[in-house]
Amino acid sequence: MQDFYGISRTALVTWIREEGIPTIDVGRAKRVRKDVFDDVLKSKRKVEGDT
Repeated sequence: MQDFYGISRTALVTWIREEGIPTIDVGRAKRVRKDVFDDVLKSKRKVEGDT
């Protein structure tokens, strides 16, 4: 997912932890629903654009 959106894995993990983004456990991996992540990404870009 991070490659598709052009963000680092570290940033993605931080966002999941800090923003409380819900994940689905799949084995040892975590999955984020695309629609949920799109909403988070939109809000992050809006905040970055406002500053």
